[in-house]
Amino acid sequence: MGKPKISIAVPIYHGEKFLKQTLDNILEQDFKDYEIIITDNSPGGQAEKIATEYSLKYDFIHYIKHKQNFGAFENWNSAVKYAKGEFFIFAGAHDLWEKNFLSTLYNCLKNNPQAVLAYAPSVIFKYDITKPEKRLSFFDTSFLNPISRVNMIIWGLPEAQYGLIRTEIIKKTHLLKQIVGADILWLAELSLWGDFIVCNNTMRFRREIRSENNYYQQMTRYFKTLFKKKRKRLFPNLVLLLNFWMVPFSRKDLKLSTKLYLLLDIMLNSTLKLLPIILTKDLILLFKKCNCK
Repeated sequence: MGKPKISIAVPIYHGEKFLKQTLDNILEQDFKDYEIIITDNSPGGQAEKIATEYSLKYDFIHYIKHKQNFGAFENWNSAVKYAKGEFFIFAGAHDLWEKNFLSTLYNCLKNNPQAVLAYAPSVIFKYDITKPEKRLSFFDTSFLNPISRVNMIIWGLPEAQYGLIRTEIIKKTHLLKQIVGADILWLAELSLWGDFIVCNNTMRFRREIRSENNYYQQMTRYFKTLFKKKRKRLFPNLVLLLNFWMVPFSRKDLKLSTKLYLLLDIMLNSTLKLLPIILTKDLILLFKKCNCK
């Protein structure tokens, strides 16, 4: 079997409830030149049985079982290392795509060489994809300069991380770092390499499976599941802010003057967005942590 056009990564941690439906949904795509890479960060169980069953049945499905829990981010990153396709995409283990999803994104990227990422509008659903509960915002950065692209990432939602991306560009980035907000940071890095384009004639369906009631509950889940090592919950958005300031230096071939100009602009916009969160939500998080001791 030759190299596939698309590598589809399905990172899992348990997720047995919807994994079979997700894999069947991928197999029903009208685009067939792909491989599926399932990276498993869980200690075992039904999800492992499902993944093993599919990998034995289809030679283009590869199941990678990690010996220990590296955290969600490292599990996602590991899939990139195994990718052989010209293009790469993450598929949520509980999400669904329209039948023309892959073919639409593939054609968008092939027809737009200046773009590094193509993605579709997303809707949130709980039980029935015909009854979505919310439509998520999206942005198209076509023909914008790098500064404008990065700023759109900073102020937008990170749904583009579930788009189709040129694999050679992904491997030039730092992937998902071990910090809260790593998805936005990674997209900012990617945006330095080219446009993000939106393909409107298909859809991604994001299943709502969480029920956090507040920021503290959300951060508690993040620190339990995302990282390969235990992290202190001290000002997570301040850490993200400082990492944003390093984004211009992630692309080594940019001129120093361009990097400095990007740095000043990113410092302004990232600070405007994150400073209010640092001074409110992160202080509340710190206060609750201190009270829990």
